[in-house]
Amino acid sequence: MSATEFDLIGACIELRKIAEANGHYTAGLSRVIDKSGRKVQELTLGELLAFDKEYSAVFNRIHSCTTAKRGEAA
Repeated sequence: MSATEFDLIGACIELRKIAEANGHYTAGLSRVIDKSGRKVQELTLGELLAFDKEYSAVFNRIHSCTTAKRGEAA
């Protein structure tokens, strides 16, 4: 498998994760994109995946804090 093919498959997997995420996640990611002042269609794939990575870290941090407060496993 070439590096390009590997990268292509990896990008598709990341896009699928966004599509399969819950509504809270996609709503939050949408807010991040809105704050950028750009429309989704204007973003490069790299920019979209960077926004996703950035928001994923925030979302997971918030989620781990709320589950810890409730005594659940993160």
